[in-house]
Amino acid sequence: HRGLWFHTIGQRKGLGGATRKFTHEGPWFVAGKDVAANTLLVTNRYDLIQEPRRAFGVEDINWIAGHPPVLQADSSLDLTVKCRHGPNMHECNLQVGGSDMRQGHVQLESRDSGLAPGQWAAFYRGQECL
Repeated sequence: HRGLWFHTIGQRKGLGGATRKFTHEGPWFVAGKDVAANTLLVTNRYDLIQEPRRAFGVEDINWIAGHPPVLQADSSLDLTVKCRHGPNMHECNLQVGGSDMRQGHVQLESRDSGLAPGQWAAFYRGQECL
């Protein structure tokens, strides 16, 4: 591999020549990283990577307006979220926190099976990206 930092847990594309020999057994997904051994762990069992889930944490939120929108009384927002590059958008509740309001907890209305650490999430209120 070209370096562990180029890969995300759950990634399917761009795994290089190591999986080409076994293409008939794929598709292959990144299942983990062993930084000390400089080893990329892959599997053809996507269900072993991550079960579908309805919640995840976010950090380093970059509010386009420079600050979060007006929050509900419980410091939350009912929004739509798009995670990573997939086509699905989910209705969600974002509970915003941290001293700088750049951390949060997302509760999805439906399960998503492709969530993995290091991926991005874009939050929308209607057509407006927050």
